Parts: sequence; C-alpha cells; structure tokens
Amino acid sequence: MSVNNLIFTGNCGQDMEVRHTTKGTPIGSVSVALTQGWGDNKKTVWVKCSIWGDRAEGLAPYLKKGTPVTIQGELEVDTYQSNDGTEKTSIGCKVGSVAFGQAKSHDVAPQSSGKSSQPVKQESFDDDIPF
Repeated sequence: MSVNNLIFTGNCGQDMEVRHTTKGTPIGSVSVALTQGWGDNKKTVWVKCSIWGDRAEGLAPYLKKGTPVTIQGELEVDTYQSNDGTEKTSIGCKVGSVAFGQAKSHDVAPQSSGKSSQPVKQESFDDDIPF
C-alpha cells in the first residue's frame, strides 16, 4: 500500500488560469512558491497546482498573485525535455483542498459597518495546532 498525500503552504505566483478540456471540464492551474532554507541558502521551489471541475471556476477569483494558501493534494512529478535538450523535472499537485492563509500584516480586519469604532480582530486557529 502506498499513500500519496502532499500538504504545503506558500504564496500564489500568479493569478489562477482556467482552461477547459474538449468536453468542457474546467481545469485551473496556479503555481505556488515555497521558500526553503535561510540566508545564503534560501531558495524558492515552485509547485504547479491543478484544480479540476467546478471548483476551478469557483476558486479562480480568490487565487490571485501573492495570496497565501495551504494546499492538500496528490503529488505529481513530471519529466520533460527543455528547449536546450536537457531533461528537467517539475513538481506538481492535483489539488484536493485549499485553505486560505492570512498575511502577518493583516491581524486586524477592516470594519464592515460604521457602528463600532473598535477594530475587529480576526480569529486565528494557529493556537489549536499541537506542534
């Protein structure tokens, strides 16, 4: 038995693009940047994410460049030949679920009505995680 489950957090590298198969099934694709290492060893790894079906069209307005996301899905590794003839490998993910993150600078939500002069603090679930 094998398990193919990938979970990662990163930022969308561009707005999600939605295309359609010849049968009309929507396919959304967006690359997510993952940063690893620190200092001089810091680098970015790009994961090409694909979202199939009606979820692709539903999520398209929200998956914009810079959006922090946590993705859960199935790992896909593809090899291809580049224009210069060398063999390259790309990392992909067939998305099962998407959770939207919150940038650190957005601890306070904008007020939706003029009734309260106190800022509304958005709830964070990070404290519930045991590690």
